[in-house]
Amino acid sequence: YSWDGIDPTTGAALKSSDDDFVSYDDDYLFQVGPADADVWVSQYQILYFFAALCFLIVGILDLIRERHSFHILMICAGLFGVIAAVYVEEDIRLSNILSAVSVHFFLLEALTLFGEHKRSAITVEAGGWVTSTIMYGDLSFALGALIDVILSYFYLLDSTADWDPYLMGAAIFAAVLWLLCAFIYMGAFIYEYNGTERNVDTIEGIEDDGFDSTKNGRTSRTDIS
Repeated sequence: YSWDGIDPTTGAALKSSDDDFVSYDDDYLFQVGPADADVWVSQYQILYFFAALCFLIVGILDLIRERHSFHILMICAGLFGVIAAVYVEEDIRLSNILSAVSVHFFLLEALTLFGEHKRSAITVEAGGWVTSTIMYGDLSFALGALIDVILSYFYLLDSTADWDPYLMGAAIFAAVLWLLCAFIYMGAFIYEYNGTERNVDTIEGIEDDGFDSTKNGRTSRTDIS
């Protein structure tokens, strides 16, 4: 942005008729569609698209891996997010509507996931503290999604809401909660995976020792049979 009447691209002074403020947004990368439509693809749009696409892929993978139907909520959230990203520069009103639908699906997914983890026994070697940590991750997910749902109504009802500093702060706080949730889930997965590997090694070691019929008074499987 140039506030001093200087073209930031050429360095030339602007004419008085151009006013003292001219916007030069480097966020836009290339134009799409007819030239008279003036539709551009921005960096934000690309990030938005691939972020939503990642959620869509995660939902599909979780549905295939866990066979829980509630993961369809994540798939729908990601799908509506992808479509919202496609229209974010061409039709911001439609994009906001699609985004609102997306975050509602995210909230439903978060609440269902929290209930599922609470009902099911999350058994890992570390014990209860890992279970509690995963619950905190679920709560971070749910609270972040809830804030985004509330914000979605501001964006739908007020076209200037994007420039409200308080709403910006709330959006950043929600994003931090989503990030915290991701770190918690990733850490719990790595810890549980390492614990599973240790248990497998222990079991294999016991089985190997069991074949020694004379070792420490054990009887081998072959002797039993």
